[in-house]
Amino acid sequence: MTRSRLSGKVGAALDPCAAIQVPFELFDGKSVSSSSASASDETPMTPVTWPSLPGIRCGAGGARSGVAVLESHPRAVNVETPDPALNVLTNGWLLYQTLACRFWARSGYYQPGGAFGFRDQLQDVMALIHAEPQLIREHLIRCAARQFQEGDVQHWWHPPSGRGVRTHCSDDYLWLPLATCRYVLSTGDTGVLNEPIHFIEGRPVNPEEDSYYDLPARSEESASLYEHCVRAILRASDGVSTAFRSWAPVTGTTA
Repeated sequence: MTRSRLSGKVGAALDPCAAIQVPFELFDGKSVSSSSASASDETPMTPVTWPSLPGIRCGAGGARSGVAVLESHPRAVNVETPDPALNVLTNGWLLYQTLACRFWARSGYYQPGGAFGFRDQLQDVMALIHAEPQLIREHLIRCAARQFQEGDVQHWWHPPSGRGVRTHCSDDYLWLPLATCRYVLSTGDTGVLNEPIHFIEGRPVNPEEDSYYDLPARSEESASLYEHCVRAILRASDGVSTAFRSWAPVTGTTA
């Protein structure tokens, strides 16, 4: 508030998200309203017009409506604890951060590329079960559509093409039945289990490979979401059985 200008410093070990300074004089009994906005486009030199941003318009009124939109996402969860800071985080910021950063932008922690992580976004979206259940339903179907016929899944993929990686990761596909159970038990929507969803197909990951990057084909075979979940569990069970069989002769244990 007392600086005549901002420092303009950028670089490593500095952590500014953004800083905008608007100088003005405030007299007794007067008020000043200021609003600003930033936006980006695929073509940096192309101006972004306000009407192209849904629900937002120039001026203080537009800024207030924008804040109202942010504050409305989501409000289904409300806690009261002796810690005011925890209340603020839980009742406002954390769920919105999950929705905006982890699900819409898909950019957080070590995941800045905008890809859907099969495991990551299924974990994240379960936090929204009381706030955005329809979003969870849509995402269950989206993830099931990235499952190979063998029961394993793409570890991550980029929309809209669906190009991504197939790996040996064995926990990815188990998040599908877990998130599905969480959704059905919380909402009572058993109809989602009957949704028909196509598989994808591609070559298996070779034993000497960690993963491979490719654009899988859409399989002609489809199955219900329930059957996708069953196939994931069977795939995992087969992996456990294989691991046990390879371990048993070494220890002298028989199954």
